[in-house]
Amino acid sequence: DIMISVVIPTLGREVVLVETVKKLIALTACEEIILVDQTLSHEAATAQALQDWHQAGAIRWIHQQPPGVVAAMNRGLREAKHALVLFLDDDIEPCAGLLKAHENAHARYREAWAVAGRVMQPEGEPVQRKRGRHRGKLTRDLDFDFTSRAGAWVENVMAGNLSVKRDRAIAI
Repeated sequence: DIMISVVIPTLGREVVLVETVKKLIALTACEEIILVDQTLSHEAATAQALQDWHQAGAIRWIHQQPPGVVAAMNRGLREAKHALVLFLDDDIEPCAGLLKAHENAHARYREAWAVAGRVMQPEGEPVQRKRGRHRGKLTRDLDFDFTSRAGAWVENVMAGNLSVKRDRAIAI
């Protein structure tokens, strides 16, 4: 198994959250899934599914108040037991190689504190770019297209598919 803790901050999601968690559980390499839930009250079917998974040990369902995505991410980071923590949005369709891709990127770029994975929107098409630094320089202010398959060193990231080295993230 890949030694990555998956953290999903969530607020006010129902069916799409259940589908996301179901797909992540199906990834056999996914050892730890932490759901940091800021929702005060779920629909009965959602609450039952999350409770069943929590009781079975498939997820850790943590309730967090007051709502705030940064606080939820920090809580998941502190609760995680593995050296790599992968933050995912609560409405994703994970591909089979998601965890392995993050693990490989951290192994290849050991100096990187974080790895931002590809984020595709339903209406989006991937952008093809050359590997390396975007336009020959460090990419800033989210001007890198995260639908691209090309790698680049960036300062700002989208957190919907972001893995970090837990110890370094906690230190800052």
